[in-house]
Amino acid sequence: MTRRISASEFKKSGIVNNKKQASEEVVQADEKRTLPYWMEKLQKVLSHHQAERQQMDGRERLYRGTKQIDGRLPGTVARKPATVTRNIVFELIESQIDANIPQPKVSALCADCEEKALAVENFLKAELQRLPMERLNDEQERTVPLQGGSWFLLEWDSKAPEGQALCVSILHPKDVLVQPGVVEIDEADYVFVLRRRTREQLFRQYGVWVAESNALKSYEGGQTDMITHVTVYYKDNSGRIGLFAFAGDEVLQDLPDYFARRDENGEPVDEESVLLDRQTQNGVITRGTVLPYYRIKGYPLVLRKNVSVWGQLLGDSDADKIRDQQMLINKLGTKIEEKLLKGGSFVTLPRNVGVRRDDEELKVIELYSPTEAQMIQTINLQPNIALDAAEKERAYLEAKSTLGVTDSFQGKPDATAQSGRAKEIQVQQSAGRLESKRRMKNAAYADLFQKMFWFMLAFCDEPYPIPIQDGHGQKAFLTASRYDFLTKGPDGAWQYNDRFLFRTDAAGSLGQNREAMWQETRLNFTQGAFGPLAEKSTLLLFWDVMESLHYPKAHEVKQALESITEESNGIDEKGL
Repeated sequence: MTRRISASEFKKSGIVNNKKQASEEVVQADEKRTLPYWMEKLQKVLSHHQAERQQMDGRERLYRGTKQIDGRLPGTVARKPATVTRNIVFELIESQIDANIPQPKVSALCADCEEKALAVENFLKAELQRLPMERLNDEQERTVPLQGGSWFLLEWDSKAPEGQALCVSILHPKDVLVQPGVVEIDEADYVFVLRRRTREQLFRQYGVWVAESNALKSYEGGQTDMITHVTVYYKDNSGRIGLFAFAGDEVLQDLPDYFARRDENGEPVDEESVLLDRQTQNGVITRGTVLPYYRIKGYPLVLRKNVSVWGQLLGDSDADKIRDQQMLINKLGTKIEEKLLKGGSFVTLPRNVGVRRDDEELKVIELYSPTEAQMIQTINLQPNIALDAAEKERAYLEAKSTLGVTDSFQGKPDATAQSGRAKEIQVQQSAGRLESKRRMKNAAYADLFQKMFWFMLAFCDEPYPIPIQDGHGQKAFLTASRYDFLTKGPDGAWQYNDRFLFRTDAAGSLGQNREAMWQETRLNFTQGAFGPLAEKSTLLLFWDVMESLHYPKAHEVKQALESITEESNGIDEKGL
């Protein structure tokens, strides 16, 4: 039977005092987050991740074609390096490159928010066109399978021109040091980000001149011109994100509430008073209305994994999976080369028989008797490398099988596929093996889209111009504003509606491929989807769509058809 205790007994038990003491310790911990505190933390995190970062360096060497050979003992290197190698790590990672940029698909959670969801989707598409996503994706396509993951970093540049303030960059996993033991970024209390900067760059950004120091270069492996710019994102005792940046022993930035708006004195503010009447999709927000500022949730980092691994922050590395095969190929390639180079032909001659050693094609040997001629022989020492070559090819096939990459997937001739349909099935099966990697890429981009929208809600004050195409293929502009997403809650207080579903559009890559869209449109036209082929209205509709897809000379063809149609209509009217 459970015994009830009184309030006095509960107080005497020490539970209340313990909670108060814990709260005071948390506050004191926030106050101690100074330069010495974070420098000590950084040293501990670097020590914890040292082995993993060294492993990342080894993967980079494999990708670049190292001739290093693993020793017989784990973790050792053979004294004799390889002289020739086939870089299968590079080859198989390059075979998986996907140049497509996932396109956003935003869905509303209520019927009256569909128009807002479309506005968010158009905003994200416009940002993808502005940002250097092709370059970022190309770099990530190699880093992710090699290292198991890569990071997106989102930042807002308040000094940038209007419409260009959102910045997205990528970070190598070696430069993102998450709190030890954490396997989900949102569960971490702090995350370090290391970036390479010159002193001049830091001075232009922060107005702080960082003196030269050995401590600045210790993380960079002795580079002379670049120093380490350390940024730590952390959660305070209320769960809000703070930022502390330093280089060497110089503090560059200290923002306890990083995502907060600030007044002229730099103090965080939670609300704003509207200075002018603002027209929004929900109506007019009158001057003097007090509105809350939107606060971003979580860290400004998004992890793109290769293949998920239980209990591990980063995904699995392709290089780790085929390292043994790469080392075996290094050894066999060197062995084959040594056999071929040490082999050759030898000639036996009688003693005291002279041979003219010159550049003439016809060689003369002076003999004294037919017996000496019979003593001239050639001995061929040609090594047999068939078994070595077969074992080398077997190691290559093992690596391909491990990663699920086939000849058909690589575009190589494949004798096992006797028909076009058989080859298509093989490619589909290989693609199925790699489907998990595509899903992880799409999931990362979906998270990226959501945080891009959060940054717009938090910092985009003025209406954001969004270029679109109207139904006739002409460029038009819509405007999106964070005020469009304001709504009143059940208690009558203003709040931001950020409840949208962010996914990637499976058909988005087709929409970005103009040539494929041209072919699809022509196919629909020939099959009568636009109407009877002989009618001018069908032709006009077809060329109208081709113009919207930026088909060359489509606008001129459409204008010519329109003029012919107008002339025909004029003749018909006169005839009547």
